[in-house]
Amino acid sequence: MRIQLEQIYLSKFDTDLLYSELKAKVMAKERLSDEDIMRFIILPLTQPDKKRKQELIENTVSLAKQIEDDAQQAFILAGILTATNKFIDPEYSKKVKEWLKMTKVARLLIDEGREEEKIEIAKSMYSEGIGIEIIERVTKLPMDKIKELLSEVILA
Repeated sequence: MRIQLEQIYLSKFDTDLLYSELKAKVMAKERLSDEDIMRFIILPLTQPDKKRKQELIENTVSLAKQIEDDAQQAFILAGILTATNKFIDPEYSKKVKEWLKMTKVARLLIDEGREEEKIEIAKSMYSEGIGIEIIERVTKLPMDKIKELLSEVILA
């Protein structure tokens, strides 16, 4: 048996190609392989320019939030936060962490099936800037009910 170590520089990866491949899989609602998950996590590290790196982090997180498998989504978001810890904008990192926590709490309450709590969670998620499609998926409330609730929030 022979082991050979080889350095691979992440900046040598084609960032745009990686992103477009991952985006295609997420939009097609395909289950991500372990390799895809690792690509998601390292994707922001492939950009050497500091300003573009933050943009890529935000785009990658936004794409990851669209993953339907909640366990994969949470794992990827936590992985991105960990991998980019040294250079991610602290305020943005805080928002992602809050979003992760909120959805965990929301899932626990939703599993208990309490309608009033679902409504409050939906309102809270909307006020945090989370899209109605995600609110629908997390709360399992019908879209017409969510739109009705959100019109109340907007008028308030």
